[in-house]
Amino acid sequence: MKVCWAGTFDPGFGRNKRLAEYMESAGIETRLVRVDLWPIDRVSAFREQRLAILLRMTWAYPLLLLRLLLAPTPDVYLVSYPGWFDVFVVRLVALLKRRPLVFDIFISLYDTAVSDRRLENPGSLTARLARFVDRRSMRLSDRVIADCPTHARFLSDLSGVEPRRFGVVYLGADESVFHSSEDVVEDPRLVLFYGTFVPLQGVEWIIEAAARLENQNIRFRLIGEGQTRQEAEDRCQRLGLRNVEFGGLMPQEDLVQEMSRAALCLGVFGTSDKANRVIPHKLFEALAVGRPILTGATQAVMEVFEEGELAVCKPGDSSSIAESIAQLLSSPTSLQRIASAGNSKFEVDFSRQTQGIRLLTELQSAFND
Repeated sequence: MKVCWAGTFDPGFGRNKRLAEYMESAGIETRLVRVDLWPIDRVSAFREQRLAILLRMTWAYPLLLLRLLLAPTPDVYLVSYPGWFDVFVVRLVALLKRRPLVFDIFISLYDTAVSDRRLENPGSLTARLARFVDRRSMRLSDRVIADCPTHARFLSDLSGVEPRRFGVVYLGADESVFHSSEDVVEDPRLVLFYGTFVPLQGVEWIIEAAARLENQNIRFRLIGEGQTRQEAEDRCQRLGLRNVEFGGLMPQEDLVQEMSRAALCLGVFGTSDKANRVIPHKLFEALAVGRPILTGATQAVMEVFEEGELAVCKPGDSSSIAESIAQLLSSPTSLQRIASAGNSKFEVDFSRQTQGIRLLTELQSAFND
């Protein structure tokens, strides 16, 4: 199969790097046709740099259109994150060349900017534009790929596109980095969280759980930077917590060492609608490294994972989080059993080879939709 991967996507973005790996694994011949458009934080740029982005679109999309028209005709066109606006241009070329278009949407622009990050009021002009772009980009696609079944159903409802035109390719992990490390000494009382501190991750509940466990010799290490990082540090200072430490951004190789050193890795515990319907990268990465993970019992997680492949607790409930952590750390045997089952789950369902087959199937399905 020959795929034209087209748009303004960043090849270095995590999801796009995984797509490239999956296509290579499946033996898919890929041609990239792209132009630069977006800054690093695409969602915030849509809100804060709207005029600048619109001005850049005036030359970026005519250039993309020209490059696509001159490029050899593929079997299928693929648009990926942040491809909400790309679809409008690529669809025109796909119609002219009579080829299907597949959109790996990754996230809804409206859902992320308004519901999750709360950057916009739902009734604002920007929010209405985001919702329109979400809907039209999915309706113009022959097939839409989501990152898990729960998210796919939400996107189907949002766009009005029938569910049969949605497929799933999970986020997975960079297996060249996220794999087991045998030479690290584990700290049996250390709990690790890493992330971008967006509201979906529910860091405030982790801190409150840490406060409940301060007298039980359980330490928490929170790694990363992002939206609510300063709020988290301020909360710890107000509570006078001595069992929570913060770490900044670090190379992924060092992060794997931190994961291997911790007895337990934490997922997400937010209570937003988005938190309930997505499975974050960190879960797949912990599974790939062979670490036990505790996360909120969301609809997305409970639909994909069997009992014992990871540990779950009630989202947004510091008491439930604290109780689960204490119980898990008191039983090293249970932690090892969960870690082993989770790693096996990753190998069977989320590995590069499995995901490559899944992506190839989705691209082929575009001819039938």
